[in-house]
Amino acid sequence: MAAIVFSRGGKPFSFGHPSGQAVVDRVENPKTAGTNATQQAHIDGDQTVEELNKQCTKDLHDNRVEKKRAEEVKHGKLPKIENLSFNELMVMLANSIT
Repeated sequence: MAAIVFSRGGKPFSFGHPSGQAVVDRVENPKTAGTNATQQAHIDGDQTVEELNKQCTKDLHDNRVEKKRAEEVKHGKLPKIENLSFNELMVMLANSIT
């Protein structure tokens, strides 16, 4: 299934599964059933998933580091000022003023 829509400026946009191009290829050449476009859509999808997995892994690592740092502060072990981010320094400044 595919949908082709036009913006007010006249630019065409296609939407389809696995891609708009794969659907068009399938209609134009039913015997070859869009192998190239389908394969490219799967490759693009795999790359996107891989990028999201990398970002998720990085975020989980950062989260663990921050939780460890928060526990150390909670138990009275203050971090070295050189290791604090700008936002953390601003929070410390705000807390010391009040």
